[in-house]
Amino acid sequence: MSRLNQLERQVADGITKQEACEALMGLHALTGRDTVSAFPSKGKLQPMQMLIKNHIYVKTMKDIGKEWSVNDDTFSATEEFVCHLYGRKGTSVDSLRYELCYAKGGKVTPEALPPCQSSLWLHVSRANYIRLLSGGELQKRVLISLLRMSMAGMQALPF
Repeated sequence: MSRLNQLERQVADGITKQEACEALMGLHALTGRDTVSAFPSKGKLQPMQMLIKNHIYVKTMKDIGKEWSVNDDTFSATEEFVCHLYGRKGTSVDSLRYELCYAKGGKVTPEALPPCQSSLWLHVSRANYIRLLSGGELQKRVLISLLRMSMAGMQALPF
């Protein structure tokens, strides 16, 4: 059985295979590759299983790498995803860090905690940039800009 058919069986109702595949590109950028750090001890399987069961997470991961900067809605949904990844419902990684530390009496290893919000913002921004570069969006934008310039009678750059 192909992996795509396995993915199709696991995807929540209303999420197409195409949407799931597009979202996996953003998820891959977010959960770690050679230029973006990973979330310690989380791997790729657990985040993928969470992703394909939630419409909001699919939309969020599809939005990573679509624009030059991360908008507040995408970041908020990503922050919620990270909270869920660390085992709790919530919308603030800073609150989750406090709860996890408090629950263990302050005796928790740093690897067991999600990144703080400011670090997560940098992490998501880096993933967004990497996804933008690797997803072909940048090339499309450059070609569209060159096409518009030539249609407006401007001379295209010689490269």
